[in-house]
Amino acid sequence: MIALHVINAVLITCFLKESAQRKAQVQAHHSLMESLSVIRHKRIFTFLPAWLSINALVGAWMTLCTIILTYPEPAAAMRHPGQLLYGGFSKEFATLLIGGFGLLFLAGMGLWMLVLPRLRRTTVMFIGLGGLSVSIVALTLINGLVENPAQVFASSQPLFLALLPVVVLGVLLLSGFTPASLNHMAAISELLPGKRGAVMGLYSVLMGVGQLIGASLGGLCVDLGGFYGLMGFSVAMGLVALGSVLYIRINGHDLIKSPSRNRSFVTRKLPSHAYSGKAARIA
Repeated sequence: MIALHVINAVLITCFLKESAQRKAQVQAHHSLMESLSVIRHKRIFTFLPAWLSINALVGAWMTLCTIILTYPEPAAAMRHPGQLLYGGFSKEFATLLIGGFGLLFLAGMGLWMLVLPRLRRTTVMFIGLGGLSVSIVALTLINGLVENPAQVFASSQPLFLALLPVVVLGVLLLSGFTPASLNHMAAISELLPGKRGAVMGLYSVLMGVGQLIGASLGGLCVDLGGFYGLMGFSVAMGLVALGSVLYIRINGHDLIKSPSRNRSFVTRKLPSHAYSGKAARIA
């Protein structure tokens, strides 16, 4: 295997032309600048806060929850006492929880793809933000039940088992925000025929930037308030996303129709004598 890598490196060094490298670099730079230039489009600019906020939230949950759950005892109880979801869990159990969250989110996205064409995009986004609210409330209540995992089944098992399905439902509802966002960006790209690739590339770039922001700012909130700090950060991101989606809804930015559909619609509405007149002119 090492020999194959060495041979590959030799072939690249000896036979790859520098002009091709320069051309690739120029094209990559041009694509990046083109993706950044479409941010000035009003429909994209007003959607950026919502998409960045949701990705920051999901990135914070996926990145920080393992650290939060596995924080060693008794240091966890000394830093943030009275929090069930801050410290005391094994790495294996925490990994299973995060993996289960990821699978649940993906399953929810698949289910939402079946109903998304029947609903307005901002309606799905509002439902997703409602699911986020439900999850935050349920997780906050679970976090305050007892101080450590060993006490859950001793005193708070019924309430814990009642709140757990609420969290699952909230995550399933929240997962609809991602396909609705993708659909929204694809619709916006129809308004910019020469920059469709740039618009969809921006979608992926903002996903990574949002998760980076979430891991950074979310980590600061966790350091200040433990798991409650993470929930406070989630509330802030949810409010930012809500403001952005409300603006999109009020201004009708989610009612974009494909230009090709509009053209076909106009063609179907032309009267029959228009076609005959056009044919006579051609003849």
